Amino acid sequence: MKKPSPVREVTIVGAGQAGLVLAIGLRGLGHRVRLILDRPAAVIAAGRILSGQCVFAPALAAERELGLDLWSAASPRIGAIHVASRSMPPDRVTRQSFVGTLRAPAESVDQRIKFPALIDVFIRMGGCLEIMEADMACLERYALESELLVVAVGKGRLASLFPVDPMRSPFSAPARTLAMVYLRGAMPPHHVGCVSSTAVAGAGTVMHFPALTHGGPCEVLLFEAMTGGPLDIGCKGLAARELLAAMRIALAKCLPEEGERIADAYVTDPGASLSGSIVPTVRHGVARLPSGRAVLGLGDAVVLNDPLVGQGANNAIRMAMVCLRAIAEHEGPFDDVWLAACASRAWQEVSAATIWTNMALRPPSVQAAALMRRATLEQAIADRVAQGFEDPASLLPLLLGLERA
Repeated sequence: MKKPSPVREVTIVGAGQAGLVLAIGLRGLGHRVRLILDRPAAVIAAGRILSGQCVFAPALAAERELGLDLWSAASPRIGAIHVASRSMPPDRVTRQSFVGTLRAPAESVDQRIKFPALIDVFIRMGGCLEIMEADMACLERYALESELLVVAVGKGRLASLFPVDPMRSPFSAPARTLAMVYLRGAMPPHHVGCVSSTAVAGAGTVMHFPALTHGGPCEVLLFEAMTGGPLDIGCKGLAARELLAAMRIALAKCLPEEGERIADAYVTDPGASLSGSIVPTVRHGVARLPSGRAVLGLGDAVVLNDPLVGQGANNAIRMAMVCLRAIAEHEGPFDDVWLAACASRAWQEVSAATIWTNMALRPPSVQAAALMRRATLEQAIADRVAQGFEDPASLLPLLLGLERA
């Protein structure tokens, strides 16, 4: 990207995946950037896990473009996707199972490691970091002081600033209940170096994959439970060890062999658990403050997906890079026309991932079920499905029956 002139004044509220990538990218272009963070980096590092992020090759390449390839030597390589579907015991019938190869390795780095490191990069690049809980009055001040105000906070009052887009938000309640722990000490999985996803009829999906956390490699174990089903363990408020114990009990009912595999596993640290639920929501990418000044939304602030197909961090990076390029290419004011165009481009970048995620939360369509059966029989189709995690736009036509495999 060509370094623009003149230097722009940009404020970004939210130092998650999207906000950090955009802030670092803008500093690299010489812009003056103020980044608003609600807590110090040390608190993030010592706190509870933020997600089960898996970043695929295209998003990793975007980070590499910004000089952010910081963990490739230490992070376990993820080279494939394992997909299976099972019936509940006592039948335990495996209906489908295949392993598809990714085009290039993916990686999962605990955001308690990643975000503090990226904050440090931003500061060393000369960025301005402010630590505060931003409210509406703060946004008004930032909008007045900056040429462009970006909100990249996916929770709380600031996210609700952006109106929900009902045409792109088909869910009014959480579709799944989530439970996640970071583990060590489990027996090696049957498929090593994979994101493994097993759908259990009437229960939900059990996922596991290698990751990097405090102290070295680990395994992420994630339940995407159907509400009220046997994987829905009512895990709110449980400590990490208690959550793992509850997950073991559920696995004994649904996937006994997986329960046996993690029988001797232990959580990596007291903060290595996460539970709850989200309502998948798409919001309009531009909002108005009470003063009438415009705000651009980014990442989870405007596109919040369920983590079932692992696109959250990838969406955030993709949207940040769209915004970065739009700023780099623009020399005029960030007026309503520019804001609308930038928001539209960002949505188009992640629309396929969003549609696919929402499809995956429902019973499979005839076309999707046929595709999974073919992937079980044909390695080329299995690879095509796996590579859809890297590029959802390449998979969506197959899932919708618009393209023949």
